[in-house]
Amino acid sequence: MKYIIFFLLLSLSAAGQQEFFHAQNKGLLLDEYPNAAAAYSLRRVNSRYTGPLIRVRRDSTGQAEQDIGSIGEALDTVALKAFVRNNSGFVTTWYDQSGNARNATQTTAASQPRIVNAGVVEKDGSKVGVRFFRANNTALKTAAALFTGAQARSVYAVYTPLSTTINLGNDIWGQQSGSTPGTWCVLQFRQAFGANGDPYFAGYFADLTDGSNITTVKKIASFFYDGTTASLYRNSTLVQSAARALNTVNVQFTIGGTPEAFISEIIVYNSSQLTFRNQLIGNINSYYAIY
Repeated sequence: MKYIIFFLLLSLSAAGQQEFFHAQNKGLLLDEYPNAAAAYSLRRVNSRYTGPLIRVRRDSTGQAEQDIGSIGEALDTVALKAFVRNNSGFVTTWYDQSGNARNATQTTAASQPRIVNAGVVEKDGSKVGVRFFRANNTALKTAAALFTGAQARSVYAVYTPLSTTINLGNDIWGQQSGSTPGTWCVLQFRQAFGANGDPYFAGYFADLTDGSNITTVKKIASFFYDGTTASLYRNSTLVQSAARALNTVNVQFTIGGTPEAFISEIIVYNSSQLTFRNQLIGNINSYYAIY
């Protein structure tokens, strides 16, 4: 039987192979749609990953740290609260569940995002969320690049903007190089900074495209790049699709930075997953019940 499956897979296209795995592996996101470049989530998204979801620093005497895993699919908030107690807890590492060990970390205490506020677990609606602050430029970063040059990529994120003021360089980062003025993003994934201070864009999510105030509602944002065209979606709605030339510099991947937001999940692929967008966001939405 295994030989039949092997030869079947050889005969399928890459898209066909992924659809085969989807049919054979119903369940967690990466079980259905494998081969992610990186996966950061407050739920378990890969049954083959057996490690913790996050590492947390307790803001108390000694500044102790502890890994926090999951119970079933969800973050183990019982263990989280038992460790942090009535203190506040901050994420020092968001573990990569893809199997590629591209963990996102932050060693500077003041720049670590918060997961527990004075004994109360941070919630974005009914689910746990990591709280990023603009004031301290809170961010988690990978040690190496996730993308090679301007290769194809896809990024999915679950987040809630917490700032409604458009202020380029503070509340949000603005237009991508070559994009239409007024195309704004509230959650941007960038690859560090160039010599002139400009961000290298790994891709960004437009929240609104008319320059008006940002809506502070929870959403699934998705970005797709096939090497020529970039497409941006908010939940099931296409926001923008146009030819883009992404930066070819290879530098670290950053989560957070200037955005004021809750972030619960980020899934990254080194390929355009536009064909499977509906299925992927369907899996995400079935857990977070966003729309």
